[in-house]
Amino acid sequence: MCEKLKIELEYNCATISFTLDIWTAPNRVPIFAIIAHWITPEFEEREEVIEFIELKRSHTGKQLAEIVERTLEELRLKPKLLAITGDNAGNNGTLCQSLRPRMRFHGRKSWIRCLAHITSLICEGVLQDLKAGTAKEAKKMLDKWDEENKSNNYTIPGDSSRSGIAKIRLLNLWMLRSGSREQDFKSMPRTHYRKPTYDVDTRWNSAYDMIDQFLELEAEYTEFVDTHPQVKCLLPLSEEIVALYQLRKVLKPFKDHTLKVSEVMPPISQSLDIYWDLEALLDDVVEGVGDFTDLDMSIRDAFSKGKAKHVTYMKKLDDQMMLFAAHILDPRYKTHQLEMMIPDQYSEIMAKVKKYFKTEWPELAALNATNSTMSQSRPAERPQGVSIAQWRAIQMKKARRRRRARRSLFRSLNGGLQLLE
Repeated sequence: MCEKLKIELEYNCATISFTLDIWTAPNRVPIFAIIAHWITPEFEEREEVIEFIELKRSHTGKQLAEIVERTLEELRLKPKLLAITGDNAGNNGTLCQSLRPRMRFHGRKSWIRCLAHITSLICEGVLQDLKAGTAKEAKKMLDKWDEENKSNNYTIPGDSSRSGIAKIRLLNLWMLRSGSREQDFKSMPRTHYRKPTYDVDTRWNSAYDMIDQFLELEAEYTEFVDTHPQVKCLLPLSEEIVALYQLRKVLKPFKDHTLKVSEVMPPISQSLDIYWDLEALLDDVVEGVGDFTDLDMSIRDAFSKGKAKHVTYMKKLDDQMMLFAAHILDPRYKTHQLEMMIPDQYSEIMAKVKKYFKTEWPELAALNATNSTMSQSRPAERPQGVSIAQWRAIQMKKARRRRRARRSLFRSLNGGLQLLE
């Protein structure tokens, strides 16, 4: 680990939070990455990839916890870990709970669930209910037909149970299995620089992109099928196209929601707002109000199941006092928004938040008053090329900034607690 980063984290980081992710690389190697997030005494946001490792054993929560703990030890960060953000996989919950006994960390209560992943789970469930199928299933089907026909130039068998989405996916994959067919698709004026799009099973919004492309180029798809009659059964029927237009309309705000969370990376003080916005959007779809009055009942029913999944995650917020505390300390929100949005739970939540504050404050005060390995601790050695006088001047300047920042922090915390009195 870079020595410069160690010094930065030891000297300029009071608390730290991690974002975790696991994915499989194109060469089938499972990768585990840790991104660290912290705020300097000058209130500058910092982030750094501090681990990028191949997973060689099973991906259990305990194994991942060992990697996280080892990384924390190497960087002398064990007392500083505040929160972990990760998707909703069960191994992340086990990971957080495994770390709890060994450091200043509250286990599952310090696990911030990835909001983009929650939206993804909701939409994946909706698409599954609408019999959209998956890219993996479609590829397997084409492989089977190729093998049976000993070629890739055969008539695709029809299937009355095949949905409009499944048809588009199969059609796009069939085009991409032949260079000449792909060139035929690109030979039309509006598709010259376009490639047939199919969805990725781990990215629900790619299904939206696939539907959107088909509807945008519906005339071109029809022309292509007219010249390739072996895939005639894969062109959606008129009633299926009407349903696809409706589905695109209803999925668009969910895609926007996903991109907002993924790209903007809002602070945790805005987490409750995002949960509430998603709840309101689901209510409008399920009840068929606002922009969704003309929705087919099958789509509304599918989103009813998605709403049930969202309710499950809303209930988990009862143990996420960190989110409520951050919300209250944000001067844009304080407590009035909570009273307006959750009137039935308001008193109970306020009591829990007050207890959370009183539990955390003495610990924070003690951590800031000690001369331990926290943000006040100084590196044992000054960086190479920096004179003693320069180093001491830097230390004194940063110490003054820390004291000012600490006073500002405790004024904010005091204000938050007074709001709950």
